[in-house]
Amino acid sequence: MKAEAEVQALIHRLSRAQGQLESVKKKLAAGEAPDCKQTVQQLKAAHRAITEFAQAYVLHYFEECITGSETPPDRKVEKGLREAIAAAFTL
Repeated sequence: MKAEAEVQALIHRLSRAQGQLESVKKKLAAGEAPDCKQTVQQLKAAHRAITEFAQAYVLHYFEECITGSETPPDRKVEKGLREAIAAAFTL
């Protein structure tokens, strides 16, 4: 049940990014005069949503690898890996 909820949360994150990008795409296709501030805000929101998705995705499957492993890593190694994943997405 937990895994299903996590997958749904991942899908929701992707949908947020997709919605922002679709809005920008529709305005471009319609030839509308650009509202630069709004467009940049939407692109920033899409970028953030994709970054948050990527981090959540990696952490989700990292969790599965740890719980599915016959010999899980010790807590210090696990903590270091989690920190490395978080750092990779905050550069």
